[in-house]
Amino acid sequence: MKLKLELFGAHSEKLPRDEGEIEFPDETVPGKIVDWLELKDGDQFVILINGHPVSLEDRYKVKLTEGDLITVFPPMEGG
Repeated sequence: MKLKLELFGAHSEKLPRDEGEIEFPDETVPGKIVDWLELKDGDQFVILINGHPVSLEDRYKVKLTEGDLITVFPPMEGG
């Protein structure tokens, strides 16, 4: 299945520059994308699927579908 990935901050360097959509196996879950990006548990980041946050507990449970937009943000700070 093809998924759209957006990465921001320091994580953006992990995404190939010329990719709009990336092919993943049909049973891919957000946690597998985290693994593919080589993000570690100690890394600080938030994952959104189509604009909705995914909790740490749900990263290996949420089902993805063709065309989903996965966004990875570093922690937000400021006021």
